Amino acid sequence: MENDHRVLHYEAVLDSPLEDDKLRKFIISYRLGDDTISVHEPPQRNTGIIGGRFLERSHSTLERPQFYRPADFYIGATIEVFRQRFVIHLAGLYA
Repeated sequence: MENDHRVLHYEAVLDSPLEDDKLRKFIISYRLGDDTISVHEPPQRNTGIIGGRFLERSHSTLERPQFYRPADFYIGATIEVFRQRFVIHLAGLYA
């Protein structure tokens, strides 16, 4: 498959009522070859939040038994992972 090693990257923020959470940024990576996603929080200076891996590469369900697909990821989309809602606000090119 030509897309086996291609990864789509999105920047997202938490959809949270807490002001501190609204400042947190996350990178959502979607792998086209196996439809898995991972979520990572890059470290940010002077926030007191260390950052790191939020979700290891895995299939994340939209609604059982359906998994997220590339069409679910777009600017303004809300993605839910482990009861945390992420709003995508920036999309990058695949790598």
